[in-house]
Amino acid sequence: MDPPWGNDFTLKTFRSLKNVKKMIKSGLLFVWVEKDMIPDVLDVLNEWYFSYVENIAWVQKHVNNTFYQDASPYFNRSKLTLLVCRRRETKEGDRYAPVDLQHQRNPDVIFDFVREIDGRVEKPDMVYTTIETLLPNAKRLLLWGTRSFVRDAEWTVVVEK
Repeated sequence: MDPPWGNDFTLKTFRSLKNVKKMIKSGLLFVWVEKDMIPDVLDVLNEWYFSYVENIAWVQKHVNNTFYQDASPYFNRSKLTLLVCRRRETKEGDRYAPVDLQHQRNPDVIFDFVREIDGRVEKPDMVYTTIETLLPNAKRLLLWGTRSFVRDAEWTVVVEK
C-alpha cells in the first residue's frame, strides 16, 4: 500500500510546504504521518509555529477483518497517525491565536478498512466528520485528496495528478 500522501512524500517534500506558516494564521493543522516520521514532522511543524495538541490513530484493517501489516524496523505498521497541531503566535511562544472549537466526544482511535480510490488510500469518513464537528465554521483544505472526495461541509481539495 502506498503512503497516505502518495509515493513521493519525503520529509524534504513536506518541508517544502513552508508557506503553510504564512497561510494559516490561526487554527488547527491535521497531518497524516507514518510512525517512523512523527518526530521529524513535529520538528518541521514547530519551525512553522505549530504545537502538537492531540492525535487520532487509524487502525487499518483488511476487508476480511484482519489487521493491515507493513514492515517496520521494530514492529509491523498497522496504523496511521493523524497529528493535530495548533498555531502559535510566535516560534517559541506559548500563546495561541484564537480558534472557535466546538466540544465533542469523538474517540481518538478509529478501526476502519483500508480502501483505495484512484490508487490512493481513502481516509475514514469518521475523521472528516470529527474535523467538521470540532471546527464547524472553519475553512478546510485537504492536500493530496482523491478526485472522489465529496462532503456536505465546505472543503477545498488539492488532488495529486
